Amino acid sequence: MTDNNMGFIRVACGCPRSVNGDIGRNTMSVANLIMEAEKEGAGIILLPPQSFAGTGCGDLFFQEHLRRMQEEAIGDLADTFSKAKILAIAGCFERHGSTVYDAYAVFQKGDVICGTDDLVLWDDENELLIGFDDDCHIQMMTSDEEITVGQMAYTRELVKITSAKNKNIVMFAAANGILMIAENGKIMVENGPFDADNMIICDVDTELILHERITSDDFDDEGIDISEAEPIDPIHMWEGPELERKVSPAPFRPDDPELLASNCREIFEIQSAALAKRLAAIHAKKSVVGISGGLDSTLALLVCTYAHRKLGMPAEDIIAITMPGFGTTDRTYDNALAMMKSTGATVREISIVDSVTQHFKDIDHDINDHSVTYENAQARERTQILMDIANKEGGIVVGTGDLSEEALGWCTFNGDHISMYGVNAGVPKSAIKDIVRWVIDVKLKEDPEFSKDNDLLAKTLEDILDTPISPELLPPDEAGNMTQKTEDKLGPYELHDFFIYHTVRYGATPEKLFFLACKAFEDKYDEEYIKKWLETFYRRFFTQQFKRSCSPDSPRVGTVDLSPAHWNMPSDASSDIWVKMVKGL
Repeated sequence: MTDNNMGFIRVACGCPRSVNGDIGRNTMSVANLIMEAEKEGAGIILLPPQSFAGTGCGDLFFQEHLRRMQEEAIGDLADTFSKAKILAIAGCFERHGSTVYDAYAVFQKGDVICGTDDLVLWDDENELLIGFDDDCHIQMMTSDEEITVGQMAYTRELVKITSAKNKNIVMFAAANGILMIAENGKIMVENGPFDADNMIICDVDTELILHERITSDDFDDEGIDISEAEPIDPIHMWEGPELERKVSPAPFRPDDPELLASNCREIFEIQSAALAKRLAAIHAKKSVVGISGGLDSTLALLVCTYAHRKLGMPAEDIIAITMPGFGTTDRTYDNALAMMKSTGATVREISIVDSVTQHFKDIDHDINDHSVTYENAQARERTQILMDIANKEGGIVVGTGDLSEEALGWCTFNGDHISMYGVNAGVPKSAIKDIVRWVIDVKLKEDPEFSKDNDLLAKTLEDILDTPISPELLPPDEAGNMTQKTEDKLGPYELHDFFIYHTVRYGATPEKLFFLACKAFEDKYDEEYIKKWLETFYRRFFTQQFKRSCSPDSPRVGTVDLSPAHWNMPSDASSDIWVKMVKGL
């Protein structure tokens, strides 16, 4: 591993236990929080309004003695933390004439900066804006409101929306005890007003924020004139070794079961509505889809079924074709037939054994030579059948390949790589499993007329979910079991989906991606195993771009999209510097 901070800053939000008017006691509470945050390695701590005097002083704010005691306390606090690395921002008050203003005292290495809620700090070395303006990379939000019913939920939504809209990190500290830290629209950690702990800590990712802003077409990152910002010393960055944030091993999948179900529904609706729109736009009479008994073609058929219902087209107008070949097993063959029958699609079975055998003779290929030619010839024969039937029937071929396969180039060029509309191209393999599971648990139960036989369909889908992922292009063993399992050759899809997400979505460096993967999968895979498949990922991601450059139209279902419309990358780009970095980890 490395000592590189990779853009992480440990930040803290705290709420001192205050007594209105007791400057001495309150300042001690403030000092204890700053000291604790410093001890934990935090680079920034935010404390709420009136951390020194208390929010309920009323007319006492006009008492000169209170103002002088606050001024003295701020000076003492600066001296106390004159050697500390942390940047501390604590609420105070200023008085101008007959008006009292909320203000903030900023402490860093003995220096004190005071300002109102338009304060912006400029960290020149790390190029970070920190302060109360929307355009800041790290935006401070505070509140002196009393706690009321529903305020926690309201605050959570406010902080999430603010962080998402401004594409930044939001630190929120309220005098009522509510504390939150959000990153790019996601609450990373929070503390309620009645929780015992009055400080929260999180390692936030500034590289993620910077990447999000520079790749966004709708964000103006030039809203602040930095010449008007107060200069500060470079922020103390995270030093490790433990990262104070959860790194999900499944970044495409939300942790909340209700949100997961909602996402699955929305993806399924997007896929179905997009296919329905394409069918209507080109006046297609039929949908033609190849069914292997595997996950991807299963979801494609389910999408076709729902899209036809949306258009009022009968299920029989879906021509579902199973094309057994040299590697087809009884399990996938039986599941393909059962699924096609249960949906009510028109079932066709066309064996490719004879046609591919003849093709091997035509090109002088030994049928016992199970090389890539042996495998790809089968995929291309199946695509030819689908295309020609679609032409004959006045329909379109609905593609089945998913986002994970597109990223890794795990498809046969001009074979299963090609269709007339790829409904799954924006959906990673891990999400396809989730959506099929959602269809079983939710869709079939709430929609009794989804298919001709929901019970048979549910039973079949369960078995498909339990079937190993395989292209089934190599002959089974003597017992009829599949000998070719995709993840044995490529590595676990859950790892690759993790790599895809952080590479495409946030531009993670190889070093950072490896570090995050080791954190996310620390209880499942060791570092050498992760490194092995990360190297595979980079090699395939670069060398297989030529397939993505001419992939079919597809619906965009998420923020990670590798279609030519949304991902621009030269097909001859070299992976050398990425792979070299992985080898050196």
